[in-house]
Amino acid sequence: MTTADAARDLEALRAALGAPRLHYYGVSWGTSLGVTYRTLFPGRSGRMLLESVVAPDPDLRGLLDGVTRAREQRFERFAAWLADRSARYRLGTDAEAVRTRLLALRDRLTERPLRTPSGTYGSAETEQYLDAEPADRAGAAAALAALARGRAPDGGGDGKARVAAPPLVAPFAGTALLCSQVTHAGSFAEQWAAYGERRTTYPVLGGSRPMFPGSGQVPGTSTCAGLPAPDRPPVEPGRAGGPLLLVAHRDEVVTPLPWARAMRARTGGSLLVVADGEHATVTGGACAGRVTAFFTRPEETPAREAVCEP
Repeated sequence: MTTADAARDLEALRAALGAPRLHYYGVSWGTSLGVTYRTLFPGRSGRMLLESVVAPDPDLRGLLDGVTRAREQRFERFAAWLADRSARYRLGTDAEAVRTRLLALRDRLTERPLRTPSGTYGSAETEQYLDAEPADRAGAAAALAALARGRAPDGGGDGKARVAAPPLVAPFAGTALLCSQVTHAGSFAEQWAAYGERRTTYPVLGGSRPMFPGSGQVPGTSTCAGLPAPDRPPVEPGRAGGPLLLVAHRDEVVTPLPWARAMRARTGGSLLVVADGEHATVTGGACAGRVTAFFTRPEETPAREAVCEP
């Protein structure tokens, strides 16, 4: 059950429909499927838009490192944002002071969770605020400011970790497709060693579970651990005919922006960067018109890289 097999299924569907070319829109893992199809069937590839692009290199440790690095960088931007609003949140007047204060808060709540009538606040709850998306910064900042003063956050802060969103791919199929595609999954011992290095390199969020489909229930590990290596290597992304537009979200951490730029270096095409931190949501925002224009007027696609404000 591999991405290459899924691409061949897609070609069978195209042939059954009698369509001369396949026009395709894929998100997240669907970007890997699109690139694989485009590489295997370059003469049948039509207009292709790939959003929230998976990295072209299927090294599992590199994928988990990339996601963790993106989260750490997002926190650093959050710390700078808090410093610019020190009068309101009183967590520090510069980014380094904010960082020091928040890490000390997490350590304190890890050792002595705050127990209140509305819930218990420990390391898991603190980390979910430290890992806030740009759109959620104000709420997370207010919650952290309250916790720093020994109080429960107002409204909605019930001390429970967020429930994970439903997966974009069915868990069984997603695991099979991912694990047949990645390399260097390694044993549990190897992954645990890499996790220890990640915690040192990324001290804020390196010890928490990355938001990536291959992440195991134990932070730092993967659902692919211990599975046999694929019989055949994954298809190397290549160039093909037909217009190609890659869409990335500037502050996203599930499929970080550098992955889209690395993919573009392999496949060519154009890159549209949406100035938000969402995952695979361009069709529901102010940039949706760029998607419609790509499929109806591909000649208007930016030559190399452009930015869209959501």
